Amino acid sequence: MDIFNRIIDLIGTPVTSVDVKDYARKVDEQLKDVVYRSLDKGLKFDLDKLIDAICDKLKTSINKDSQIVLIKWIETLHSITNVNILNCVPRFLFKLFTIVESHYNDKV
Repeated sequence: MDIFNRIIDLIGTPVTSVDVKDYARKVDEQLKDVVYRSLDKGLKFDLDKLIDAICDKLKTSINKDSQIVLIKWIETLHSITNVNILNCVPRFLFKLFTIVESHYNDKV
């Protein structure tokens, strides 16, 4: 989870250079691909630990870029046929509503 946390932090840090953020996004996509393939094939993977990390980052995230990346993580997990992400929805639903509300308020 250390790599996951560092990637999200790099994407969400406003002082990070554009090149570093782009590289962090590429690493994030690769990490999603590895997790997707592992879970899709039924390989041993600590899904609860990943979901805890996503929820923790969502709770503390104020940067829109990192919030979008975290939401894409939830979307990726939801797309895996043998992963029932609906059981975990209560853990991050309130923060998702808060994010949507803040994005809406920014546009109004």
